[in-house]
Amino acid sequence: MKKIGITTSQMIMVDSSLCGNKKTSVNTSYVQSIQETGALPVLIPCVLSRWEMEQYVSMCDGFLLTGGMDIAPVLYGAMPQRCGAFDYEVDVCLLEFVKLALESHKPILGICRGMQMVNIALGGTLIQDIPARSGIDHSFDYDGNIVHSVKLEADGDFNKLFEVDSLLVNSLHHQAIDALAEGLKAEAFAPDGVIEGISGPNLIGVQWHPELMREIDPLMKRLFEWLVNH
Repeated sequence: MKKIGITTSQMIMVDSSLCGNKKTSVNTSYVQSIQETGALPVLIPCVLSRWEMEQYVSMCDGFLLTGGMDIAPVLYGAMPQRCGAFDYEVDVCLLEFVKLALESHKPILGICRGMQMVNIALGGTLIQDIPARSGIDHSFDYDGNIVHSVKLEADGDFNKLFEVDSLLVNSLHHQAIDALAEGLKAEAFAPDGVIEGISGPNLIGVQWHPELMREIDPLMKRLFEWLVNH
């Protein structure tokens, strides 16, 4: 049975009885998406040492980089400009982990923040707040509602994976890729031009959340199947 590492997030509790306590968490939909492929999910702590990172990279057969908070702009050489909340400690650890995962040449599926982190790890940058750039909002509620279409590049990896020219997707983000890192290819685009999908060697990244759509659109399961079977 293949083992797929799933990145986690860190939450600081505000409940009166637990205020200040830190909680490592991941949305169940990510875990279920891997379980449905027949692979074994392995949850990766969001704060860990270099040695621990190396153990997880060695142990796992592939990696699912999940969504979450914004990413500290300093990690791609920028000042905060209408950037949302971020956790610098977690961002530094995840960036180092992503670099190690990329060096392993094992398959990686990046979702939302996970795709953005791959772009940063390879030298790219982010749009910190899409509405401030274009006036268009990409951030909607978290129930997986269909929001807009994405156009897939003809004869690209996405086109071959999904066997269609376009998809209907949800939209839960206010940041996106700005400068695309060298070695990556933009594969899917929103109607306003925002990059919604990227590919690279042993790598797929999507800006939408397929883990929330797999019951309404079976095509979304192909992303997780690609990760496990690649």
